[in-house]
Amino acid sequence: MMRTADRIDGRVLWANLFLLFWLTLVPFVIRWLDQSGFSPYVTAAYGVILGMAAVGCSMTERAIIACNGPDPALARAIGSDWKGWSSIAMYVIAVPLAFSNRWLAISL
Repeated sequence: MMRTADRIDGRVLWANLFLLFWLTLVPFVIRWLDQSGFSPYVTAAYGVILGMAAVGCSMTERAIIACNGPDPALARAIGSDWKGWSSIAMYVIAVPLAFSNRWLAISL
């Protein structure tokens, strides 16, 4: 994403920092998920962390597009971003689903 940007500002940097924070938690929660035997609370935490990383990715994309004018290369490459929005929706569905059917939640 950053390679397509001609310019960045503070908003892009903060959005990217938000994304990187949530991505650094992924190895921790994967190990915790393995050690807990896929308990529902840990499965929900896994969904929250991955969902927040997806939100951070979307925020970073939008900040780059806003900073680079009306027709940047990233905006053309992303298009409507239906995959990004659908993945966030699946994480939102998977978190409460972890308490009733954790295997389906993990597959989402």
